[in-house]
Amino acid sequence: MAVLTVSVVAADHEVWSGEASMGVALAPMHAKDATRLLQRADVAMEAAKSTRSGVEIYDPVRGTNESGQLRLLADRRRAGPHRRG
Repeated sequence: MAVLTVSVVAADHEVWSGEASMGVALAPMHAKDATRLLQRADVAMEAAKSTRSGVEIYDPVRGTNESGQLRLLADRRRAGPHRRG
């Protein structure tokens, strides 16, 4: 898959350009409740970031260390947006 690229244009000038990552989790295949579904979409999004693929679908094999991954995500969020990779 191609990397998702986002550009912000104002008055015909590009003022910001960057890449976006998206994680996908599907109900009821990946989870039946909203909380777990969002957590698994987060795991997939981190995979999209690390592989620079743009979009990843949740893979239970990748989620074998899901509780550790979720703790890491929570720590990164608490550190603030300037600490994200």
